[in-house]
Amino acid sequence: MNTYKENYGNDNDITCSSSRAVPAILLPVRGRSGKVLQFCSRWHIAERGQIPKEEAERKRAVYAFLGTCTQDQIYDLFDSSAFNTIVKDYVKLALKNTETDEETSEKIMQELRWLFDTKSSKEVLEQC
Repeated sequence: MNTYKENYGNDNDITCSSSRAVPAILLPVRGRSGKVLQFCSRWHIAERGQIPKEEAERKRAVYAFLGTCTQDQIYDLFDSSAFNTIVKDYVKLALKNTETDEETSEKIMQELRWLFDTKSSKEVLEQC
């Protein structure tokens, strides 16, 4: 049995025991109140039936691939525009949740589209 423990000095300390090798990717396990009770690997959660094993394997494969990428390759993945729609939808939801007026929301979305078309992710990170 492998155990991974990390102390963050708050209620979200990580402790995970598993029969598999200690994972690099951990997920929060929440109680009914929504409070984080512990963090465990996707495999550990799948073993307990909290997520399907197929989903755990799919996500493990993605994280394993990302673990082989350099930072520049991750920038290239983001710049491929594969994530643009997802990012736009997150921004739209944030604008909606904060009750931003329609005119301001449209200006922000236009700026976001312009940035996606004219700036690389590395340039944006350097400017922020």
